[in-house]
Amino acid sequence: MIDNFYPKGKKTILGAKVALNPGIDAMDWVWLPRVFKGAKFIFIKRNQKDTYASYYHADKDSVRGIVTERVYSPMAAWIWGSFFDFWKHNQARAMIINYDKMIDNPLEEISRIWPFLGVTAPPDEVITSMIKTPENTAGKELAYRKMEFGKKAKDEPEEEIRRIEQEAHE
Repeated sequence: MIDNFYPKGKKTILGAKVALNPGIDAMDWVWLPRVFKGAKFIFIKRNQKDTYASYYHADKDSVRGIVTERVYSPMAAWIWGSFFDFWKHNQARAMIINYDKMIDNPLEEISRIWPFLGVTAPPDEVITSMIKTPENTAGKELAYRKMEFGKKAKDEPEEEIRRIEQEAHE
């Protein structure tokens, strides 16, 4: 799903988001370089427990329902493997960013992206002012589910994970 088009002079920068849909076998990724000729791709790999928690909260009340983490885990591993395979064969056009590292040190991770895209990085102060932290989002409505900044699923107690899985069976 294409999120945004940003015309920048003669270049167009696309923002795309691909979410897991087990009903669609799109993990071969060979279509990406064919459809988006000359594009570069940045995959953000997130901790599997975090991904499952988000999936659970987003779909728990949907008609389609959810699968248990036990079922979800092999799918997540398959998706990660497909990202890695795509990157391995397209290293000049693909980059993998680790979500946990982005949370822990956003400036450093974002700084890796500029050279990959071949653009001049803005000053660190500009980037820092754009990073969503509790300090720069105070009093603003956020467009995503509010979570404690920097909290990762691996930080949650095992009983919380068991509760989520139990709710999935109900």
